[in-house]
Amino acid sequence: MSEYRKELEKYLTMPNAHINCAENTSMALTDALGIGGGLEDARYMAAFGGGMGCGSVCGALIGAESALGRYMVSRLPEGSTPIGDSCPELRELAAQYHERFCQEFGSEFCRELKEGWVKGQPDGCKDLMRRAGDLMEELLRERGL
Repeated sequence: MSEYRKELEKYLTMPNAHINCAENTSMALTDALGIGGGLEDARYMAAFGGGMGCGSVCGALIGAESALGRYMVSRLPEGSTPIGDSCPELRELAAQYHERFCQEFGSEFCRELKEGWVKGQPDGCKDLMRRAGDLMEELLRERGL
């Protein structure tokens, strides 16, 4: 089992935690990458679950992209300003991840995913979170990150 999967399962099985898809994916990836703050990080992702609460862009996609941004910025030289174009490789990786996500699942929109890919999975959105993180780990591994 990958480090991401171990971290994700820890959050998915936490009793009475009510952690949404964006929170789970972001926290598990940042924890697996060694830059996470655990449950403290959830507060930054709270509004993004369920496609921002309206079925728009998938929370797992947003959570993974958020973790990617945090990871890439953490690799900048000390004293760098981690905003805007300070990390040009990040935009390319973000676009590649988005493309892979859409190819894998058929959409970026929560409402479409729930009617399509998620509906056919035994564990629903949890299976999507698992695979979304796998895709990010694969991308980072391919890039030697």
